[in-house]
Amino acid sequence: ASRQALSEGEILGDCVNLTRRLINEPPSMMTPIRFAPEATELAQQSGLDIAQVIRRLRAAGLDSIPGGGAEILVDAVRTRISPHKCSADTWLRVMRCAHLQGMKTTSTMMFGHLETAQQMVTHLDRIRRLQDETGGFTAFHLAFTELDCPVKISKDTAGHEPIPQHV
Repeated sequence: ASRQALSEGEILGDCVNLTRRLINEPPSMMTPIRFAPEATELAQQSGLDIAQVIRRLRAAGLDSIPGGGAEILVDAVRTRISPHKCSADTWLRVMRCAHLQGMKTTSTMMFGHLETAQQMVTHLDRIRRLQDETGGFTAFHLAFTELDCPVKISKDTAGHEPIPQHV
């Protein structure tokens, strides 16, 4: 059991060291993390809470977190489209912890699968509420999939990404 704990602790240590090297050794770059799901896994594997994991990565030089993995922040949808990712509340907790430690993040919404318009509104409302609380989001990205999309989709005249018309 002690070797198992050591191995799990080493995973977080390796991630911290990789973050430090990617950020501090030329050429500097962002870490390739879609962070909320990975932060949750690192916390579980290391026995630390999410805030401690983020604190260690921040101390290693990480100053922002991509917002991937949000999908739709409604668990009834998340459990069907990405059953192995963290819950909606956990995704929001990771972002809140990052914001409270002075980090900036982004957010995404992946739509166009089996969510309803109300679930899309719920997702946007949860992001807006966290933004009102922390001010930590710097961008919001929409990702469209054409699987069983329940909303009418259009492209703007400049050809940008599809925008849900009634959300």
